[in-house]
Amino acid sequence: MRRMMFVGLAAAWLGVVGCHKAPPPTTRAVQPTTTQAAELLPVHFINVDCTGNRIVFMCDVDVDSRAVFDILCVKPLQKSIEGLQPSQSFNVVFLGSEVAVPLLDKKLLPASAANKQRLCDYCEKYTPLGPADVRPGIEAAFAMHPDVIFFLCDPSDFPDPKAIEELFRTLNADHKCKVNTISFMDEDHQGEDLLKKISADSGGKFKYVSKVDVEK
Repeated sequence: MRRMMFVGLAAAWLGVVGCHKAPPPTTRAVQPTTTQAAELLPVHFINVDCTGNRIVFMCDVDVDSRAVFDILCVKPLQKSIEGLQPSQSFNVVFLGSEVAVPLLDKKLLPASAANKQRLCDYCEKYTPLGPADVRPGIEAAFAMHPDVIFFLCDPSDFPDPKAIEELFRTLNADHKCKVNTISFMDEDHQGEDLLKKISADSGGKFKYVSKVDVEK
């Protein structure tokens, strides 16, 4: 009796809600609703740690001697780039040319063993030049569309600090690139404030480096 009552109730319920056929199976591949962003890998330069896959190193080469250039720029660069993974890419811009910006390449290079060696050879042959307008070098760096820039410099070299600050803000208006600024100039509070503004505006970091930091 109870079974007959259950069957009767079930039939009544189906009569109310109706019976819908299941949709036919599809052979289409399911399309993802979102695209997963590439994982940002770690990168280290002197005493700054961050993450990024497209990296430009901008280095001020207005230094006293080749020995200082090697200690301040070349050795830290080689150490940093040696730690990059093949899926990362890099380039370096030396700020110290009177005419054109000298570049290892016009585009970012995959961090392969061959390109790492290219960087080493390039640094060994490069001759540091005197003070220059740093703006063309900054523009060349952003033209490579990096997601991280390391900006190692002596801010006391800048004849118009406000113009430099505005240039960074204009070139990085979408804030897609984090700019880590690194100063090696002692007791330059005005220059330090400028670099802090540039890094803070992009979500990057500011660091002051001493000779001890560079040699770590």
